[in-house]
Amino acid sequence: MPDDILSHKLEVVFCGIANRESSSNSAFYDGPGNNFYRILHTVGFTPIKLHPEQSCEINEYQIGLSALKEVEDADDVEMSAKNYDAADFVTKMLHRKPRFVAFTCKKAAACCLEYLDVNATLKHGLQEWRIGVSQVFLLAVPSGSEKRFWNEQYWRHLRALIDKAK
Repeated sequence: MPDDILSHKLEVVFCGIANRESSSNSAFYDGPGNNFYRILHTVGFTPIKLHPEQSCEINEYQIGLSALKEVEDADDVEMSAKNYDAADFVTKMLHRKPRFVAFTCKKAAACCLEYLDVNATLKHGLQEWRIGVSQVFLLAVPSGSEKRFWNEQYWRHLRALIDKAK
């Protein structure tokens, strides 16, 4: 499981889920067919297309990477929000204070929503709730295995919101 790539004064922190299946990856969004680094470049988050092995350079573009990590004693039979360490992630975001927290999967957003005890409906796009001062955005999953949910427009919308907020 890769270590978080976080610094201060970030415009956005992208967050997904890190579970046992993904723990062998040495970099964020390194799965086959994952569109993450391509879409970052396509919509203007980065001036060049980074590769997963360059993820440690992402802070240069005011971008951070993190993931909700699976709790070690999580029950394999029924995965729920309690199986991921939302408290750790939320604490990091409260400390780092990025302008936006962008979830790259609904499960990560749902975990934080449950942890924060917020009564809200999750929908793609800008959320009505925050993590501290950070606005929350739910993106379409960039994973190659989730192509049926792919929609580049959410990524473009987030980029436009960040540009407007500057």
